[in-house]
Amino acid sequence: MKKSLAFRYDINILRGIAVILVVLYHYFPGLVPGGFIGVDVFFVISGYLMTSIIMKSIHNNAFSFTVFFKSRFKRIVPSLTLSCSFIILIAWFVTSSIDYKNVIDSSLWSIIFLSNIFYWKSAGDYFAADVLVTTTLSQYHYVFDKYRLSENQIVYSKLQKPNVLEKQCTKSKNGIMNDCKFGDVAGKLGALVLGDSHAISLVEQIGNVASVHGKYIISRAITNCNTAEGLYIRVSPNKVNKECGELVKNTLEDLGDKFSNIPIIINRTSQHIEGRNELSSDKIPSAFIENEYNSRSEEYKNEIMTGLIDTACKIAKTNPVYVTRPTPEMGVNVPRTMPYV
Repeated sequence: MKKSLAFRYDINILRGIAVILVVLYHYFPGLVPGGFIGVDVFFVISGYLMTSIIMKSIHNNAFSFTVFFKSRFKRIVPSLTLSCSFIILIAWFVTSSIDYKNVIDSSLWSIIFLSNIFYWKSAGDYFAADVLVTTTLSQYHYVFDKYRLSENQIVYSKLQKPNVLEKQCTKSKNGIMNDCKFGDVAGKLGALVLGDSHAISLVEQIGNVASVHGKYIISRAITNCNTAEGLYIRVSPNKVNKECGELVKNTLEDLGDKFSNIPIIINRTSQHIEGRNELSSDKIPSAFIENEYNSRSEEYKNEIMTGLIDTACKIAKTNPVYVTRPTPEMGVNVPRTMPYV
């Protein structure tokens, strides 16, 4: 009879190091900026260990999905339920109402092993606050990866259908985009809205106001696009994005006939001049008109301001122009910060 595998102290130590890295990353991110990698290391090791358990059972003709998942259930669910209950209890005393709702939602989804669906719906990238690599995710790999490999074929996921509003109203190609309408579309055109993501967030409300007067508005707003003719974004040392400048140029050409005498609302002129105050790293400019600068110097600010003013004045020759003041940028999440002030 073969001896059972000896306890791997080296692997256990590595798991401990991974946990320590994650803890240090949460409490001292500046000390261990790459500590988040401990999450990946921990689950790779866990996958290795559980695979060895499965392979050993298969070798002994004793493997059963039912037995395997029952053992996982007994090992995980009691402690998981206790931990989530404790977290929900403590969170009642130390979190805001908004955060407490998120704690309850994430805890309940975790207990029923569908937390990866919850985080997928609520987060957008690896470093988002809601993202969490969990054992729930690994359970799906046990089932679907095995099926894929056993069938020796690729399983294609159905493509996500893009949001119609995003596709039609916030994207442009070669400076041309669909004229997305908000308000009473059966009425008359009341205004044209230009700007960046702040304009995108306001167009629906502006459309609601227009509908009260039997009118609608058209949005020509795309992310990171201040209304300055010729503006382009330096994406990388070898790549630039000219969509913004092209969109402004094409809009100027449409003013004479398509949008004659229609009021123009220009939103947010401060982003590229001052940078976003919620990002301390947003010190090096990426948007330029003629010359490129390594900092938001007075020369850079003057060039951007001149471009914004010249474009607004050009529009004002044929159309009424309304420049909105920037939406307040607090630098923090106000609803979540106020309870702790």
